[in-house]
Amino acid sequence: RDINDNHVGIDVDGLVSKTSSPTGYTENSIQGFRNLSLISGKAMQVWVHYDGVQKQINVAVAPVNETMYVGFSSSTGKFFSSHYILGWSLKVNGQAHRLDLSQLPRLPHMKKKQKSIPLTTGLLFICLFFLSILVFA
Repeated sequence: RDINDNHVGIDVDGLVSKTSSPTGYTENSIQGFRNLSLISGKAMQVWVHYDGVQKQINVAVAPVNETMYVGFSSSTGKFFSSHYILGWSLKVNGQAHRLDLSQLPRLPHMKKKQKSIPLTTGLLFICLFFLSILVFA
């Protein structure tokens, strides 16, 4: 069972998390845990470290001030959301290489949903038709 709507969970062979934690980070200069909203639309970095010998996986999440987006498997419940993997760094049994953010592609822009011209025009003519019946009847 999910601990809340904003968490990182490790799921094995199903959708029930073996372990999960609220999504957030700590900073060296600021004391305490800082929440990081996964549906905020803000850029964030995610590191996934897997130690095959110890059979241990660690996930770290932090905000970035530069544009970068990372996504894996995710869900947002009732909300529509898009997740993109624009950079990937993986090292089994070791430290993953740091990504050069300036070399990553830009995030694709979402197009605004356009109104249907035939539907809009059709509704206009229907309204004018009924209005003319009321005026001339």
